[in-house]
Parts: sequence; structure tokens; C-alpha cells
Amino acid sequence: MRGNAQMRYKMDHMSAQLSKELSGWKEIASHLGVGVRTAQDYERNLGLPVHRQPGEKGRVFADPDELDVWRKPANGNGAPVRIEDAVAEAQPPAPVRKTWPRRLLMPAVLVVPLLALAAYLLLIPHGPPSDFRVEGKNLIVFNDKGQELWRHAFEVPLNESAYSQEGKLRLGWLGDLDGDGRRQFVFVVSPLNRADVGTQVLCFAADGKIRWHFTPGRAVTNRSGLRFVPPYFMGGLHVLTGKAPADTRIAVSSHHYLEYPNQVAFLDIQGRVVGEYWHPGHLSHSSTADLDRDGRKVLVLAGVNNGNHQATLVVLDPLKVVGLTTPKEMLDHRLELIGMPPARERAVVFFPRSCISHGQPYTRASVLNITRERLVVHVAEGTAEESAGFVYELDYGLNVISVTPDGVGVMQLHHALEARGLLDHPYSPEECERLKASVVVRRDGQDTAARLR
Repeated sequence: MRGNAQMRYKMDHMSAQLSKELSGWKEIASHLGVGVRTAQDYERNLGLPVHRQPGEKGRVFADPDELDVWRKPANGNGAPVRIEDAVAEAQPPAPVRKTWPRRLLMPAVLVVPLLALAAYLLLIPHGPPSDFRVEGKNLIVFNDKGQELWRHAFEVPLNESAYSQEGKLRLGWLGDLDGDGRRQFVFVVSPLNRADVGTQVLCFAADGKIRWHFTPGRAVTNRSGLRFVPPYFMGGLHVLTGKAPADTRIAVSSHHYLEYPNQVAFLDIQGRVVGEYWHPGHLSHSSTADLDRDGRKVLVLAGVNNGNHQATLVVLDPLKVVGLTTPKEMLDHRLELIGMPPARERAVVFFPRSCISHGQPYTRASVLNITRERLVVHVAEGTAEESAGFVYELDYGLNVISVTPDGVGVMQLHHALEARGLLDHPYSPEECERLKASVVVRRDGQDTAARLR
């Protein structure tokens, strides 16, 4: 009887053990209150007590009491340890991110941009273009502090002597061309080999990029059948700004490299030709003036009219020169350029030849100065560089105020011509009065003084 009782106890104990056994990962995970993958991670990383039956794919089972003991291990003080903390301790520590204290964050946000701005202002050249210099093949543009902003290299060296301080005013213009608040740079390119290639006009943006270019001149023919082909040499550049960008004109005066034709081209702000005035003779001097005091400037040019063999002053309204035009009224019609309608200049002034121009092919305007009240024109009575002549002073209405000798050369030349028997009268102040009365001013085709002589 005793042996049977012991056997029955063992069977009951084994049955109880089997009834408590957790079979498979699903039951094990359910007992732990986690997912299957988490339970499997516990086995791999934290030693979760599970058992497997022998074989390659043996059944996984676990004792719930063993799991409960594993789940609540004691720390050094005997206190239970949460399984989440154990998992966290088993993972590699996350990198520590250093953060700025809040009290330092806002000053840093403000200081960094200020330091960047200070570095830009102190170390990096900036600002609108204000000046330029030519060195060999290079055009160098500076800001108002003399710092280089950019440079442009040409294929051939430029004629540095042409860009003297006075030449800069004649061959370069810096300003807001199209009203966008940024400066552009209109520059006349005068290379050392200009006799071969002529001159050119380039318009640069504020950052040095080329916006447009213009090459002056074209082939023209006179009534004698002579044909004049490029190149042309630039004589003057002027920007006449209007009340709106559409009214702004870039005036470019240039003359044939060998003969007399002179082109005055008017460009819009995009560099497109909107009008051309072709003159029979070099207009070597030019400026601008508000002759009517209405806030609009006109173009004033001085030089020689070969068709009349005498010095001249031409006034052009930049907005009224459209297409190709040329003067038609002249004494020597052989020099008239053909294929162009007659020009309507704002005004034309012809300066009479004096007696000391005897034997000279023509007289010419050698200097043009415009002040706040006067137009001053020096007229050389010959073709030589140092020819003697007279100074004409006109008001803004083109009325002649005075005529005076340009130094003692007039009297000396007069005496020399008398001695050679080429003049039959001595020099006197009456010569200046005669010249003053003989000036011809033509406005829109109408003479307002003596007839054309």
C-alpha cells in the first residue's frame, strides 16, 4: 500500500508540473506580457530561462516559476530590478549631445550673424562700382573705398593713355541705367590695335557680367561714289537719362578711321540702336546741357562740317533722332552722304571763317566747354594742331555774347599774312565784331542770323 501511495504522489507531481509548463514562444511571451520578438531578445541578450527538446528544431518550453524569478532579480541591496531597466543597461550607451544653456543660446544666435556681417564688411570688397582703371589687357573696377570689385580681361591690350582722368569721363559712365537701384558700367573699349578693329561699347552689370555690346559705324557712300567702311573710332560717350528708363538714351559719337564721316548713334538701355545722325565731318567734341531749363538735357557736339568747310556746333534732341538721318544743306554736295533722309537737328551753329584762314581747307571747333550759363567754343582757323583762332561765347539760347582772339597767335598770323601780301588790311578789333555778326544759327531748318556763307 505504501509503495502505491508514493507512485501516485509522483504521478500527481509530474502532472502538476506539466500543467504549469509554457509551450512555445507565444505562451512564453504572453506570460511575460511582451511580444514574441521581445521575448526572443530577452533570451539572446539577458539570459531568459527557456528550454528546448533535443533536435535541430526542438520544441521551446519554459517554467513559469523560473521566468518569474528571472523577471525580478535582486540588485545589490536586495531590491527587485525592473526588466526594462535591465534591457536598457544591456544596450550600448547613446552618445551624449551637448546643448547650450538656454541663457547662452539667444546671445549666440545674435552674435554669429553679426560676426558674419562684420567679416563681410571688413574683409570682402562690396558696394556699387565707383571707379575704374585700365592695366594692359585688364579693366579693373573699384568701389568708393578703392577696393577691387571685379576685373575683365580682353584679348588684346588696351590703350592705357586714352583712359587718363579726363579720358575716363569721355570713355566710361557709371550709374543706374534702368532704374533698378543698381549701378551699371558703360565702357568704351579702345585697344592698342584700334586701327585694325576699331572701338566698341560694352555695358557691364554691377557684378561684372556683360549685358550688351555695340560696335559703332557702318558702310556709307557719298555723292561722289566714295564708300567708307569700318572701323570707326569712338569720340565721345554720354548717357542722357530720362524721366523713365524708356526715355534714357546712350549717345555714342564716332568717326571713320581715315575719312570724314561721323556717326552719332543713340541706343536705348538695352543697347539697341534707335537713331543715327550722320555728319559730313568729325564732331570731335561733345557734351550735354539743359538748354531750355526744362530738366531734359540735349547732346551738344562741335567739330567741322566738311560740306561747308567751316567749324560747326550741332545740338541734337536724343528722343527725336530716329532712323538714319544726315544734313542735306551744304555748299559742297559731293560730300553729302546718300541713302539717308534729311536730319532735323535741334539747332546748328556755323562759325564764319576769318581772314587768317586764308589757304586752309576748313576751320574747326577745337574746344567745347559748357558752364552753367555759357557755351564756349574755340575755333581753330586751320587744320594744324596749334592753329590760331577765336573764342566764341554763346548763351543757352545760342546767342553770341562775345568773340575774342585765342591768344596772340591771331595777330601774329595776321601780320605774317600781311607781310606776304595775302591780306590787304591790318588786324583790328573790328575783325571780332564782323565774326560775331556773321555767326549763323539754324533752328529746325530756320536761319536766325546771317545767311549761310
